[in-house]
Amino acid sequence: MRIQAISLLLICSMLLAFHPVLAAPVDKKPDMHDEFFANHTIPRLRIQLDAEALAALRNKFREYTKATVTEGTNTWREVGIHMKGQYGTFQGIDGRPSLTLNFDKYVKGQRFHGLEQLHLNNSAQDPSYLCEMMGRQLFEAAGIPAVRASHARVELNGRDLGLFLLVEGYDKRFLRRHFENRDGNLYDSEFRHDITDPIKKSSGKGPDDHSDLRALAADADEPNHTTRLARLDKLLDLDRFYTTLALETLIRHHDGYAMGINNYRVYFEPASGRAVFLPHGMDQLFFEPRAGLLPDLQGLLAQAVLETQAGCKELRARCVTLFTNLFPSLSNRVDTARAKMRPMLAELDAKTARHANEAGATWIYRSR
Repeated sequence: MRIQAISLLLICSMLLAFHPVLAAPVDKKPDMHDEFFANHTIPRLRIQLDAEALAALRNKFREYTKATVTEGTNTWREVGIHMKGQYGTFQGIDGRPSLTLNFDKYVKGQRFHGLEQLHLNNSAQDPSYLCEMMGRQLFEAAGIPAVRASHARVELNGRDLGLFLLVEGYDKRFLRRHFENRDGNLYDSEFRHDITDPIKKSSGKGPDDHSDLRALAADADEPNHTTRLARLDKLLDLDRFYTTLALETLIRHHDGYAMGINNYRVYFEPASGRAVFLPHGMDQLFFEPRAGLLPDLQGLLAQAVLETQAGCKELRARCVTLFTNLFPSLSNRVDTARAKMRPMLAELDAKTARHANEAGATWIYRSR
């Protein structure tokens, strides 16, 4: 594992000789939830489902039903809940199911530490419980809007499910935090859908006929490379898109947009009319450090941009900039997160704790 990690660092170090430019620091808009995530608070959540709710989740697990959620002396009633996850992570209600909690669904204005919605991910494909946190921190530090992640200890109907990732929802508060206007169309790729598919519109006051996405896809088909990039730049935040592609490449997010047409959101900023790609589902990162900087691409826009000479040149330059600015501090981020997790891991069963500690230790090698 250490040898593989050194290979990734060697690639980036070689690139530094050709592009030693440092990116300017990225400003972050503060909000009322920063303290909760900055402190890496690990709440103990007790979720109670009655017989009707249990039956509903067994029969229609993607549809909302109601739950009671308790943290210490605080209780939230009529919280919307449904199960989530895809291949590799989905588990039934009698296992360790990943869950979505919507505190505002049935009781308007109800919040959990200021959050309307959160996701509890079982981390079935990441025994270290670190990938989601590190990936999201890297994207946000690079100026790409990303929902934040922490951890939670989860109990369901008196059954201890152990440690989960707690991930902020893509709700209006998230949009307000990152964009001046939150009324643009926000799309959810769901499972392996590109922008040419009828992907789900989660919110927004823009067109309901996917015409904004169709226009973006049409520009991607422009045969002249120079004209293509110029046209795309009018409908796509190309600067942030290059950053997204570069980070997905460096951290080997093979289940993201570029390589997997999966786990992403698209937001159309009303002021500019341009699309911003938002990362999601980062539970498998840094597992292919020997891979090249130009991976096999599946996403239509990733192909459209990186099959141009100018696009490839910019991707390489962006990789250097991001590596220079972000990766030297990555090992410290990992150490901080592991220290926060350690007391909670000590309370889990010995096998789970051992696997988490072993997987967490490999992160040290990956990030140095």
